[in-house]
Amino acid sequence: MKTRLLTVIVIISLLAIVLTACGGSQNPSSNNSSQPAAAVTSASSGSGTDTMALIQEKLQNHHGIDRILNAQHTREEWNNTLDRMIRYGANINDQEKQIIIDYLMSRQ
Repeated sequence: MKTRLLTVIVIISLLAIVLTACGGSQNPSSNNSSQPAAAVTSASSGSGTDTMALIQEKLQNHHGIDRILNAQHTREEWNNTLDRMIRYGANINDQEKQIIIDYLMSRQ
């Protein structure tokens, strides 16, 4: 009985964490290209600082930066993750998505 109760509590806790971490914005932006072209160009030039600023902007306080930087994913997994974030309302265009993925892959 104790084991079953503990299992239920753990499952509910994990579900709450996942839903909180992956939940979309309450006010998702409808425009995926609000990032100024100059900032995107600067980020694509290879400056880690610019790309980190881009990542932090796109996180919109939904995740801590450490969570992103400590994650070890393949290019395909990052692509799927960012696609999921976009479906939840993240304001990331295709160019920004590739910049972010390239940067995260270069850190591995």
